[in-house]
Amino acid sequence: MLEEKVVDLFKGGFIPGLAHPYMGQEAVAAGVSAALEKGDLIVSNHRGHGHSVARGVPEEAILSELMDKDAGMCLGLGGSMHSTDLDVGVVFSTAIVGGGIPLSAQPTQPLFMRE
Repeated sequence: MLEEKVVDLFKGGFIPGLAHPYMGQEAVAAGVSAALEKGDLIVSNHRGHGHSVARGVPEEAILSELMDKDAGMCLGLGGSMHSTDLDVGVVFSTAIVGGGIPLSAQPTQPLFMRE
């Protein structure tokens, strides 16, 4: 239902820039998240809304992010393609195809992780 709302908001002009819905792909995020443990980290792609929901990011924070509001996960600066919430292990979402692979393949803890 979140993705349906995203589409409606985008069509209504309430989301600046682009919005990349996750409709039809929800099983991927749900399955991956079910296999992860609390401290596990993920790097998502340009359709990261589903991963954010599955990891526990409040839907209000996701919608705020998409609508360029400072109540969003990245203060409205990341938009649809660059959401992050370190508290639930969503390290980064990137619009660059394959761009998450170098980030997720780091042999040590990434420098940007909170202590």
